[in-house]
Amino acid sequence: MDYAELKNKVIRPKKRLAEGTEPELSSDGELRAQPRGTVKRTKKSAKYDTKQSSNKTQNISTSQNHNETKNRIEPGSVPQADSEAQSLGIEITNREAIHTLANRKPVVSVLRVLSEQRLAASFRRRPEGDREGLGGKAVEGEDTFPFDWLGAGREEPGQRSQYSDWLRAGREEPRQRSQYSDWLLAGRNTVFIQGAAATPVPLVKAMTAVAKEARLKDIKVCHIHTEGPAPYSHKDYEGIFRTYSFFIGANVRKGIAEGHADSVPIFLSQIPSLFHKKIFQPSISLIQVSAPDRHGFCSLGTSVDCVPAALMHSKTIIAQVNEKMPRTFGDTVIHQSQIDYAVELDCPIVQHERKAPSEAEKEIGKLIAENLVEDGATLQMGIGSIPDAVLSALKGHKHLGIHSEMFSDGVVDLVKCGAITNSEKSMHKGKIIGSFLMGSQKLYDFVHDNPSIEMLAVDHVNDTDIISKQTKMTAINSCISVDLSGQVNADSIGTRMYSGFGGQLDFIYGAAIAADKKGKPIIALESTTKTGESKIVPYLKEGAGVVTTRGHVRYVVTEHGIADLFGKSLQQRSYALINIAHPKHREALTKAAFERFKVMPSP
Repeated sequence: MDYAELKNKVIRPKKRLAEGTEPELSSDGELRAQPRGTVKRTKKSAKYDTKQSSNKTQNISTSQNHNETKNRIEPGSVPQADSEAQSLGIEITNREAIHTLANRKPVVSVLRVLSEQRLAASFRRRPEGDREGLGGKAVEGEDTFPFDWLGAGREEPGQRSQYSDWLRAGREEPRQRSQYSDWLLAGRNTVFIQGAAATPVPLVKAMTAVAKEARLKDIKVCHIHTEGPAPYSHKDYEGIFRTYSFFIGANVRKGIAEGHADSVPIFLSQIPSLFHKKIFQPSISLIQVSAPDRHGFCSLGTSVDCVPAALMHSKTIIAQVNEKMPRTFGDTVIHQSQIDYAVELDCPIVQHERKAPSEAEKEIGKLIAENLVEDGATLQMGIGSIPDAVLSALKGHKHLGIHSEMFSDGVVDLVKCGAITNSEKSMHKGKIIGSFLMGSQKLYDFVHDNPSIEMLAVDHVNDTDIISKQTKMTAINSCISVDLSGQVNADSIGTRMYSGFGGQLDFIYGAAIAADKKGKPIIALESTTKTGESKIVPYLKEGAGVVTTRGHVRYVVTEHGIADLFGKSLQQRSYALINIAHPKHREALTKAAFERFKVMPSP
């Protein structure tokens, strides 16, 4: 059955419910309109059952009685619709109504939310009792909420995020209706997708299905790394979508290599500027958030990065509301009135289980931990076997801190054993600072409702000035290859784009200019590939990109040792790099160094 037939089987109103009514599931399986205030909502089981969300079971009082309402919502063939929707990765049941967070009225299915023509103006209406600005006018009957505290804020004056006010404030007036008001998704739209573990996969699949069914053209899709399928980047959708990836994930790598999608080389710290400068202007943003608390605030959960900047400039925001999304503090809180359409779909957050490091990776971790990481250091590292190996080797350290664009499970173990306390950080003392995170359920449980962790926008976290002010800033990054002059390739394999700049140079440079003169920028890699080729090379492959220049590089670490390249000549640094290459490649590298630099490598 195709999408056109499927969309007629999912739950949607036969007639709009009368004002003041809400849906109720009856014993015969039908959704009936009942007077608002007579229906008790039964909370579904969820991973994160907070006290705030228990308020969803409260009755909603109204001044009018509509007991004689005859309107009905016919559920159609729900089991069949579920089966067919499953192929699109979308959960649809007659108990999971789709509605705006603003006034909780039933809307059409997630498929039709993206394609419905002539949506009623009431679905865009600002919620009654919405708060005005930060100080806010509380909803009648509720206690005034301390907005300035929400999200944990900043300890230091002047360090408040530029996004805090916008994310927390209730919308003071409805969004301006754009030329796309009748079609939420239309040709020549720009769609931003939240990334990493927070990728709203059901919304992405629905967007793809809608665009193909409606034969839309020239839709621009932009995002950092996303999880799940990305069919919009494939050949079959050429002409419908054009993808612009700010950091390449495995799901778009093939499309980019074949020319059906594109990448934007950019430092992670600068991605928000793409929205502020209107280089990318999202018509629609697709995000995933936690359920709202009793004050109407949702959380962006595991991924903040450039999301606040994208949302600030979006015409329409569509959110997957997921009870299993952990609630995090920082720039993550977003008031429900900022969201135009919401889809309640509870599903597991994408997980990345830790892989056991190889013997070479264990040795790299040990070398870095024993020689380059001091007690009281502030750490930045990414995801993968080498960062995990480093973290595993740090359990004997004291007073470590975290200031990193992302972190994973290894941080949890160091907090639990007392190695990470964040007590000697010069900024954000006592806090783990990140911008997005990925890992196992253990990590998500750890960060949920944890005030010792702040997830901040990436133009704050990756600001080189802020990085440079961290105590003993130690930045640990990996790469694909390093040439004998010290050029670091981390984004491509020859001419084939593989990943992106990410935050590597942001932190390498920030650590290099550390205010306390104790920063350590580190590049770590195994000495050989899986096929035995050397990763220390005479020249980078033709077309390979330089992410960290030979002028920025300092420490390079393999399982065979540490090379400190700072202040060294080409002759000296080629010698140092050859000495940490795999022994079987050292002779060939020495000959290549002589041919390139016309002198023999020497200390």
